[in-house]
Amino acid sequence: MSGVVYGAIFGLADKVRVELYIDVGDAERNRALFDWLSGKKEEIEEKLATRLEWERLDDRRASRIAAYRPDSIEANEAELEHTRVWFIKELLAFREVFGPLLKQYSKSPTIPPASPRPAQVGCCQGGEGGALSSHCGQTAR
Repeated sequence: MSGVVYGAIFGLADKVRVELYIDVGDAERNRALFDWLSGKKEEIEEKLATRLEWERLDDRRASRIAAYRPDSIEANEAELEHTRVWFIKELLAFREVFGPLLKQYSKSPTIPPASPRPAQVGCCQGGEGGALSSHCGQTAR
């Protein structure tokens, strides 16, 4: 499903995570997918045999569902190898569990349409007759 990715992240505070990152380009559609998946939380966590962090991230456009564990990119080589193996195992499990659900959701007739994009205006003068340039991507209000 476009805009949904699996990720392996070395985070701050000596934590690593494997995540399903949801950013289809529209906050409303991201929340709809996140909420649909969170309605299947028990089923998903049972299949993964792990407790997940369900991060709707309402102050951002995207959302994430992640498994965390303590670790650091600054760990020694042996510990990093253990982390690499954990990343691969968890990413494959995420794909196995979330993949069919994402396909099911993408075929659903209840997916909300994308919100209309706001008009873009320029921030600087340029072109003939002082026409505005749109290179900076400021959003019209």
